[in-house]
Amino acid sequence: MAGPQQLSRLRTQQQLPAARERVRLPVLALLAALVCAAAASSAERPTVVHYYAAFDNGKLASDLNVTERVRGYCPSESGILVRRYAWRCFGGRYIYDPCFSRTARSGVVVCSKLPWSKKVRLMRLTRPLPSWTQYRNRRNSPWGIWTATGKRCFALSHVQGTVAGRPQTYNCVGGGVLAGYADRRRPAWRIYYAPSWRSKRVTPVRVTDAWW
Repeated sequence: MAGPQQLSRLRTQQQLPAARERVRLPVLALLAALVCAAAASSAERPTVVHYYAAFDNGKLASDLNVTERVRGYCPSESGILVRRYAWRCFGGRYIYDPCFSRTARSGVVVCSKLPWSKKVRLMRLTRPLPSWTQYRNRRNSPWGIWTATGKRCFALSHVQGTVAGRPQTYNCVGGGVLAGYADRRRPAWRIYYAPSWRSKRVTPVRVTDAWW
């Protein structure tokens, strides 16, 4: 027969697992809630907006690296960006859009194909820049878009056909296209993606970053 001390130890041992279980359940519930909240927060993270700066205090921005020097001219405003002193330029057989001048009378412009790239071309102008006017008939949309699916896409200077009935407006590095324009009515923007311009269907994707 167990004595009083042995009975006391038995009751204590029986109570400990139950106590541990009561502590464990709230902790597990809290961890699950935190994981769900983090997932929801990540899924609906507002789109981050970036602005490309070719110049800083009148000089080429210090984070940009000139990889090529060309000669050419800029007959019109950019067909991609609606912003001051953004141009569509020609150098030899190539079109450079957008290119940026520091002023309306600059003798050089800076050109980049991708807004997130630090590599630029420096174009020395063979003709004066035209009078700059606002490109009023063009939709104001981002130059570059990153999607939540990992695509990095750049705007086209003109619509190149349609994808599933929507205008093809962006090409993506490594393949794929974006169709239509970003839906900016919510903090986390959306746009339509397709693997190819031949695709019959488009899929809505979240825009993580937008570059102007």
